[in-house]
Amino acid sequence: MKSKFKIVLSLVLALMLAVQAPLVALATTKSSSPFISGTYTHQTKFDKFKRYDGVDVSSYQEDINWKKAKADGVDFAMIRVGCRGYANSGTFIDDKYFVQNITNAKKAGVKVGAYFYSQAISVADAKKEANHVLNLISKYEFDLPIAYDIEYAEKNGSFVGRLYNAHLSKSEQTKIALTFCDMIEEAGFQPMIYASKSFLEDKMNYSTLKEEGIDIWLAHYVSNTGYKGDYSMWQYTSKGKVAGIPGKVDCNFIYVDPNEKDFTVSDVGSHSYTGKEIEPEMSVYYKTKKLKESRDYTIKYSDNTEIGKAKITVTGINNYASFNTLTAHFEIVPKKAAKPTAQSATVNSIKLTWDKSNNISGYNLQYYSNGWKNAYTGASNTYTLKKLLGGTDYKFRVRTYKNVSGKTYYGSFSSQMSASTAAGKVTGLKASSTTPNSVKLSWAKQNADYYRIYIYSAKTKKYTKYADVKSNSATVSKLASNTTYYFKVRAYKTIPNGSITVGDCSSSIKTYTRPNTIKATTAKSKAKKKITAYWKKAPGISGYQVMWSTSKNFSSNVKPVYVKGAGSAKTTIKTAQSKKKYYVRVRAYKERGNAKVYSYWSNTLFAKVK
Repeated sequence: MKSKFKIVLSLVLALMLAVQAPLVALATTKSSSPFISGTYTHQTKFDKFKRYDGVDVSSYQEDINWKKAKADGVDFAMIRVGCRGYANSGTFIDDKYFVQNITNAKKAGVKVGAYFYSQAISVADAKKEANHVLNLISKYEFDLPIAYDIEYAEKNGSFVGRLYNAHLSKSEQTKIALTFCDMIEEAGFQPMIYASKSFLEDKMNYSTLKEEGIDIWLAHYVSNTGYKGDYSMWQYTSKGKVAGIPGKVDCNFIYVDPNEKDFTVSDVGSHSYTGKEIEPEMSVYYKTKKLKESRDYTIKYSDNTEIGKAKITVTGINNYASFNTLTAHFEIVPKKAAKPTAQSATVNSIKLTWDKSNNISGYNLQYYSNGWKNAYTGASNTYTLKKLLGGTDYKFRVRTYKNVSGKTYYGSFSSQMSASTAAGKVTGLKASSTTPNSVKLSWAKQNADYYRIYIYSAKTKKYTKYADVKSNSATVSKLASNTTYYFKVRAYKTIPNGSITVGDCSSSIKTYTRPNTIKATTAKSKAKKKITAYWKKAPGISGYQVMWSTSKNFSSNVKPVYVKGAGSAKTTIKTAQSKKKYYVRVRAYKERGNAKVYSYWSNTLFAKVK
């Protein structure tokens, strides 16, 4: 559905030129209703709009004296054409007063639109409803839109019926509504959607309706609606009293932009340069009626070959000769640019290129980083984007532009493409835990495909590959115990041209495996308050740490002692208590600079002290 050059309803001739003036020449913030007591507050966006009073009616009101209603202040009426039953069968029910109401209302000078109460639960249902409505309204002229009344049926204070029971999603309900509106517009009528505030907010995608240019008839029975969306008609009560209309009736305000045009054309948008004359399709409307080319108007295009501002002149003929001419414009813009490609990448830059275009002034290259940002504007079809993050994916797009008479005309953006900077230098390498035969390494994560771990070989005095890993941590195993090791890590990244980029190696780290766990062999008490502990010697170490405690798990009353030298295999401990069971364990250590690297604790022995 094409959005028209209009903000609200095409009512200017239908209402502004009516015999009587509107109730209020320009809508003020507050006003009263001629049909019910009380004051109504109008949103400030309507401060400069004209406001008119109207009703919506159906067979429930039965016979209406439209002359009296007109005299009582009714400017317009939305007349029900029919409805769909809310039972599962969804039977169509034509409003038996529709013909009488529209005929007599028009005779009385009341401006008219129509509405249909829907219970559609599918696109197919909406099409059937639209076709049914068009069959009923095709021979009538309308001043106002044809509204699609979407609401749940109620019974005994609860929602019921086929529409309620369908539990449609927002997108499903919106698609159904747009299907009906599309068919109404294609037939030459202006569509509108009627719904309550809560239904519009909770059951439909209002942003989609807005994009499609659909007018909204808002139902909200309050004196000051807080609805934040756009609307052009407000049904504010169902308890109005109007002369000539039996019982109570729904009452409405309608807002009309005083600057609205009677004749309007559809928005033809912008079109890409072809080198030939461009004559886009368009529609012309008088109020809400779609006119026919050659019968009602002629079109002339000018300045419609070259990039720039093209002109459309619409001239009324026959019954519409009085509106003389209507001028509209559209833009001819450069052709869509070719998708860029990445020629090369470094850690902090990506070189891009794209096919050259003719008949342009230059190119606008953008990249995505928390939103699209301009990278380059100029005549070259090659650009190197710098100061990027290493090992990072980026998206790019490009468009052409041409400067004409002081204005820049942009073509459509190319398809997006992705490219990556080369892998960067690995940082944060550390050894987080060790065993006698393994070391766990970790480092700062990068946007890399994988990492390569290097280990220093004392034999070759070179770093050699240990393994490739995908995560930013790994355990290096099958190492010798009680040994010094050096490690480095580097990142690898595949860039769009298929080549693999290699980041700089990290700084090397030095770490040590633990000495092997030794075995404690015996614990004896040969003298009062003394225990002698024995263990198997371990080569290549600096000494041993012996620990004893009266607690089996060494949680309290603990005391250690160091025994220097790898050759020692026993030590005697003086205890604080006699005739007490003591537990003993041993571990080896290797002095590495100012620190000690310990083996795991040996098995635990015990002895009762004499």
